[in-house]
Parts: sequence; C-alpha cells; structure tokens
Amino acid sequence: LNRKLQGENKLITDCYQDIKTFVIKLKLYKNQLLSNNAVHFQLLNEFKSDRKDFKKYANEIANVITAFEKRFSYMEKYEEMFKIFLIPFNMDVELSQPIFQMELIDLQSNMELKCLFEKNKSEFYKKYLCEDKFPTLKKLAMCITAAFGTTYLCESFF
Repeated sequence: LNRKLQGENKLITDCYQDIKTFVIKLKLYKNQLLSNNAVHFQLLNEFKSDRKDFKKYANEIANVITAFEKRFSYMEKYEEMFKIFLIPFNMDVELSQPIFQMELIDLQSNMELKCLFEKNKSEFYKKYLCEDKFPTLKKLAMCITAAFGTTYLCESFF
C-alpha cells in the first residue's frame, strides 16, 4: 500500500481506491485466517504443527482494519463525488445528489463527450467539459484534481 500511495500524478481518487482495496484484502486475510487458512502467508502456511490456530493473527489484522476504517472514515462522504469524477457516464442519475442530476443527464446523453472521456480522463476535464454547460461537474473536477493525492511534489522539491 505504501508504494501504491507514492508517485507522480496520483489523484486523491487513486489513493482512496488503493486504501479501499487494501482494507478489502485485509478483510479477506482475516476471514481466511479465522478459518485456519494461511494461503496468502507463506511462512504461516509452512508452519509445521498439527494445531494450527491463526486466530491471534486474524485478531491483529482486525485491529489494523479498525484503525484504517477509523482513520479514513471521513473519506466515505466523498465517495459519491469520486464516482461521479471517475465514472460519470455510468452513474445512476437518480441515486446522485440533485445538484449533479441535470448535468449528468446532459453529459450521459452526449456520445461525443463519452468517447473523449474514454480516451483520456484528465484531458477530458481540462479541455472538453465546458464550464458554461456543466458548471457543477467542472467545479467538482477542479476540486478533485486540485486535492493532493500524495506528497510527491513536496518531497521531490526538497
């Protein structure tokens, strides 16, 4: 996870997805260890004993899951906005916030914009999403791209 969160051109949405993926993997590990299945842990799997009890490891992973969920709980309120930014053409308009609904309908109805989005997402938001037609979506895109996903720029400067 640490390596995935580092690097150039990482948006906050990329980091959020990496963190969510990591927590899902932790949950899988915990459940497998509770079933005495250490398939993803080579050293534990090779442990030579008739009484394999991996519950203590599963409990430690549960603590890590709790810490991650607590630390990043504030990000959940941004998840819908991240989805609108990442997959605007696949969003269920009725489930979106009312402020986005009309613009999402206009956007999803435009096949030319859909093709442009699929080619290059960042270029799409910079060049093709007109502020006069899609002011709310444009503002959302600007907020997301302006948020630093990593400290890469600061670290590389020093």
